This record gives sequence, C-alpha cells and structure tokens, in this order.
Amino acid sequence: MGRLPEAAGFVLFGTPPVGGPDDVGEAFLPNPAMGVGFTAEVDAEAAQSYAASFLAPGSTLPTEDLVADILATDGAARTGILAGIEAGTFADEIRVVAELTRPVAVLHGEGEQLISLDYVEGLTMPTLWRGAVQILPGVGHAPHLEAPKAFAEMLTRFIADLG
Repeated sequence: MGRLPEAAGFVLFGTPPVGGPDDVGEAFLPNPAMGVGFTAEVDAEAAQSYAASFLAPGSTLPTEDLVADILATDGAARTGILAGIEAGTFADEIRVVAELTRPVAVLHGEGEQLISLDYVEGLTMPTLWRGAVQILPGVGHAPHLEAPKAFAEMLTRFIADLG
C-alpha cells in the first residue's frame, strides 16, 4: 500500500492473491485451459477453450472478442507471467492483503472455472469488505463482461461504503 497512500480501498477479482509459486496449485482450479494463460504460442482452438473458461458454464456471452484478444496478446507476456511466478519475483500478495489497513472488496463469480473460492475464502483479510468474499451470481471469471451492470452496482456499493 506504500505506493498508493491515498487509496480509500481496493477491489480484487480475476486473480487470487498468492505468496509464491507454492500457492498456485491451491489458488487455481485444475482447469486444462489454465495453461493457455502461460503459453507463448496459442492456436484458435486453445484460445477458444481459454475464452470459454472465463465465462460461467452455460453462459450465452459470445467469446469472439475474448478469443481475438487472447490471440492478439504477445506470447512473451504470457510466458513472462509464468517466469515471474516461478522465480518468485512478485510481491507476497497474501501478506499484502493480510496487512491492508483499508477495505478490500473481493469479488468472485459463482460460476468461476479458474480460481478456487475455498482458497480465497481461506486467506486472512482483516479488512475484507462485509467480512466475506462477494459472490456474483450467474457469472464466471469475467463478471465485468458477463454482468456489467451488476458488477458496476457492486463497485458502486463498495465505493459508497468507503464514505
């Protein structure tokens, strides 16, 4: 938080806080599409699988834009994330959320296919907004895309609670 001294609060969604490489296996669900996020070369079939994993099962949201974004992403960005995780060069995010002094809202899609809710709920977060991870019904990993209005309303409530 030293880099954001004026922040009134924080919102987390889409990526669970991890302390290092050893936490990745618990933090993420065993979805075969997950590997695409760390692979340099991605074909259309793999991109489609990865895009579908961002949505709740049975979602009717078209995946074409997600697939296009996945295919357009520089493979070095994906492999760089993996290299950083393996090298332990990222901050200990578990410690960061445990030591926050400002509210943190953690949003999680009910149909999430990539992140383990049990893992996230097991983290120590003393300033967790409303004392619980907020579950967004009917959405997956990308609630801002599947239910933008509900997502915006949740953010608005969090901001209002910050005062």
